[in-house]
Amino acid sequence: MPVLAAALKARGLPAVQEDLSLALIRRLFSSTFLRRALSHLARGPARRTPAVRHFLKRGEAIIGLIDAVVGFLLGDQPELAYRIVTRTFLPEGPRFVPLDEQGLDESAAGPLVVHDRAKWLASLMLDDLADMIHDGLDERFAFSRYAEHLAVSLPMLAPLARALDEPPTLVTRELDALVDACLDRHAPALAAMTVPFPGCLPGALLIARRLRRRAPGLPIVLGGGYVNTELRELADPAIFDWVDFVCLDDGGEPLARIARHVCRGAPLRLLRTYRREAGQVVYQAGAARPSPRDAAAALHPDFKALDLAAYLPLVESINPLHRLWSDGRWLKVQLTHGCYWRRCRFCDTSVDYIARYTAPAAAAAAGHLAALRRETGRAAF
Repeated sequence: MPVLAAALKARGLPAVQEDLSLALIRRLFSSTFLRRALSHLARGPARRTPAVRHFLKRGEAIIGLIDAVVGFLLGDQPELAYRIVTRTFLPEGPRFVPLDEQGLDESAAGPLVVHDRAKWLASLMLDDLADMIHDGLDERFAFSRYAEHLAVSLPMLAPLARALDEPPTLVTRELDALVDACLDRHAPALAAMTVPFPGCLPGALLIARRLRRRAPGLPIVLGGGYVNTELRELADPAIFDWVDFVCLDDGGEPLARIARHVCRGAPLRLLRTYRREAGQVVYQAGAARPSPRDAAAALHPDFKALDLAAYLPLVESINPLHRLWSDGRWLKVQLTHGCYWRRCRFCDTSVDYIARYTAPAAAAAAGHLAALRRETGRAAF
């Protein structure tokens, strides 16, 4: 999103960003939602898995602590770490069992590791709650993906469409409410969603469905890493029941062409874009030279519009290498375009975003990193 927003703004097209994945997670892991979840599970015939039974038994204690635990992970109340590592503060569920089975001695934690260990334990509490949501409220939910099995190597969309047409859950109702608030806040002329992984596609289509219902005439664009790898030979026109355009590879110029058409009435000259015409999937490759504005956007994404402090740093593993994926708030910056090697047999080296290797001047890259540090106050890249 930050790269696409920067690319649009460089072309004079105003763009706003909304991370609905983050917004949904922050809403689900809140006392307000968990109160509704506890009431729902107490009434309903949900599967009584260990995670659900733990929540029904300790729900009041969990609801009373969840906002403080999330705040601790966000950096508030760091002194709470000393209470968390006692192993008597958090309502521990099934995710904590391996700690005791493996004989981990929490009491031996010295002052230099107390905070890290507390973040790990707090993350395990959220994992317990994610298991409860999956088992008792929406079996398609997982912490970083949604209904991923329906989108992996997907030749036809009918199974996914049937799944998304099932009755709403507490989770999908929350997502609908977030989409409604987003529409009310921005009243956009065009909506675009980036789908990096298979587990992001079903959620993106749920968002698109809500956009269709609330704003029937709003054009919707789909792109991202999943689209670039799994939908390169798109043949099923059903995807266009949800969206109007599917863009491949670097999205700056393809998205800008659609935006200029929608917002300014410019002729529609599509680039690397699928659409549906007369019920059939049509691909328009177009022609374009690499844009210096897109290269600048990759070096200088627009992070200013995002509330970076709202992202949850989680410790999913005590392995230091694994922690890099989720602990801390990293600014992602694309220093080069494509791959200089281009010989790996498993890789699709013919596509533009891999085959066309370009690298910026070192001084320019360093200048952009320094500017991003000034803009965001963060120096983790």
